[in-house]
Amino acid sequence: MRMHHSIIALLALAYVAGCNEDVAEQSPTATSGVVGEEPMEAGSRGTVEFADAEIFIEFNSTANDAGIQVFLDAEAWKEIEISHRGHELLEIEASGGMKELGLTELRFEGAEPDPDQVLDAFPAGEYRFRGRTIDRFRLTGSATLSHDLPPAPDFSPSDGEVVDPDDVVIEWTAIGGVDRYQVIVESDANDFVLEISVSPETTELRVPPTFLEANTEYKVEILAIAPSGNRTITEGTFVTGP
Repeated sequence: MRMHHSIIALLALAYVAGCNEDVAEQSPTATSGVVGEEPMEAGSRGTVEFADAEIFIEFNSTANDAGIQVFLDAEAWKEIEISHRGHELLEIEASGGMKELGLTELRFEGAEPDPDQVLDAFPAGEYRFRGRTIDRFRLTGSATLSHDLPPAPDFSPSDGEVVDPDDVVIEWTAIGGVDRYQVIVESDANDFVLEISVSPETTELRVPPTFLEANTEYKVEILAIAPSGNRTITEGTFVTGP
């Protein structure tokens, strides 16, 4: 599983900035801390929906670990809260330049322990997302987390199989009920990454020979992605011949 370092840095910046917000900026009538059902500040201009709100589980069947992932998209916001059954899970509040200009997309991933720990920590059901924009609109949205995970896809070549770099075809077993597959091919020998999403009817992908180098080990990930957003990964490797 991968996260962009820039996203993690952005989260850290927003959190630190929120902790140092100048108290003088707060209106005496503003609510503090948690974003709730009541207006979050005097003069709220109404409510708008998140453009996108997702929460899902990514399970790595090869490593036997799992992580919770969230994606939010909204017009420029300065505060966001995530909750489940009235319990706050995460709150981010911006200040300074971040509060003035706002943030839009937010994507993050939790730690990746044993899958049972993730399922216990994040019960299935509706998760609520609330916030406020820099223009004093309240943001609201929700998404449903499912505990149903797709089966792990089997594929070839794998397990270090040596292949002809001019004729590499990745094939996998069909899985019923998935929304799509994602195929990722990469190598520690270079910075190039092949990442392609294909339809649920597709069960093979030819790797362009121009992408591959001779005598090189490549890592392959096949992701089976369910309509709920949950995804199951199988990992493997192949080695190109001379």
